[in-house]
Parts: sequence; structure tokens; C-alpha cells
Amino acid sequence: MKQFLTLLFFLILIAGCNKEQSANTTGSTNLLTTKVTYSHTDTTTAHLSVRKIALSSTPSATVQINYAGNSRYTFTVYLNGALTSDFELYRNGVLYDSNASSSNPLNISLTAGTYYCSVRYIDDADNYLYVQTSSYTIVAEPASPAGMICLYRYFNPTSGQHICTYDWEELGSTNVGFNFEKVLGYTYPSATSASNLKPIYRYYKSSDGSHFTTDIAGTYSGFVFEKILGYVGTAATATLSRSLTKYYRSSDDDHFVCVAPDVPNTTGYTEDIDFIFGYLQ
Repeated sequence: MKQFLTLLFFLILIAGCNKEQSANTTGSTNLLTTKVTYSHTDTTTAHLSVRKIALSSTPSATVQINYAGNSRYTFTVYLNGALTSDFELYRNGVLYDSNASSSNPLNISLTAGTYYCSVRYIDDADNYLYVQTSSYTIVAEPASPAGMICLYRYFNPTSGQHICTYDWEELGSTNVGFNFEKVLGYTYPSATSASNLKPIYRYYKSSDGSHFTTDIAGTYSGFVFEKILGYVGTAATATLSRSLTKYYRSSDDDHFVCVAPDVPNTTGYTEDIDFIFGYLQ
């Protein structure tokens, strides 16, 4: 009998130790402070990839927007650097798309306006909160006079570089980091559109992503020819009265094209080769 009671005592003691060890193991993982990706459904729409964020952190929402052609754009939305599909798209402060399909990237047709995304997340107290991305301006394709084409200028705020194009379908309002700045003026689509015309060319350097525009066809170190941007006047006329000028900044290899007399601040720039290289409307 004494041996039986001794054995029973040890069995109870061992069971208690196992229970205490199990409790400690369970309590060692704090799920509230772990960033978790999971699915959630509420009564309004399906929200995927909602991220749980600890209160001590500062959520950051960013969006990459690229032109997809034919007035359509793709929005790729990130929360704290990770893809998220739980966002709403606003135009001029009014809900434009609730993203009920939970797609990311979102491919959507946009009209002119100012857009931003409101990204939803869950804090460590299981509260639904929102963080807003930067805003993006979408403009309609500018019109050109009959028989002429636009010459557009774009700017990339990340690289500090500019690019010119005549083709709205190449970049739209924004694409691959380049944002539409302005219509520099109007050129002709062919050499036979008027008298005394010459082509202007665009070259590209892959090593740093820079472009430059010139009226001199040739071989330039590190650059490859891309396209003809249009045909400009060889001299000023009543129609083609505005001079096309070019500046250069060596710090970021930027070639800045503008039209006199509308010359913006050119701090850090010097007059480029073939400074005045044509005339447009």
C-alpha cells in the first residue's frame, strides 16, 4: 500500500510539471506583435491580405501607378513594403473603386482627376484603421491643332531626369516613374507636312536611364537611337515661332528641353550642345 501511494504521488507531480511547461510554451509567442497576413471577410466586401500592425509601428502605404494604354492604369499597392489588396481608390476625394475584386495590381480606366488609395490594416487591438497613399494627378490626353502633333515633356522625381515624346500612349499621365509635366508645343508628323522642316531625334542611355533630344543624327557614346519625335522648323516662321532649347546637368546626366521664352528655373544646368535646335508652334 505504501509503495502504491508513493507511485501515485510521483505521477501527480509529473503531470503538474508537464502542465506548467505546456502553459509557459503557449505564452511565449505574442501573436499580436507579429505581422501576419491572413484573409478576412466582413459584411460589405471581401478583403484579402489585411495586415496586423503593432501599435508601436508606423504603417506606410505606397502605390506604384503605370500607364497601361488606352486610358487604363495599373495601381500596385503596398503596406509596409508588402503587397496588399485591401484598399479603396478615391478620385477628387470621392470613392472611385472599392476594389471588391481584391486584385493587386488594379487595372482600371481613369478619367482626369486627382487620385489616392486608402489602405486598410488591423492594429494589435484588432481595430480596422486606414492609411492614405500620396496623391496622383491624371490628365486627359491634350489635343493638338489639325495636321500637327504634341511634343510632351515628362519628369522623373526619383532620378531627376526628363524625357520628351510625341506619343501619349507611351507614358500617359504617369508611367515607369515619369510624370507628365506639359505640352512644349506642336510639331509636324512628317517632313512633307510643310517646307523647311527637319527631324528631331531621341536617344537613350541604358546605364543611367537618361534620354536626350537633338536635331543631329549620329553616334553618341553610351546612347542608342530610339525614335523621331517630330519635324520642327529650321528657322522661325509665322507658324513655327517658338525656339526649342536644351540644357544639360552633369550631376544626374539630365537633358532638359524647354521652349523660349517660357524657360523655367535652370539652376545647375548649362546650355547643351545645339542649344537652339528647332522651332515649333
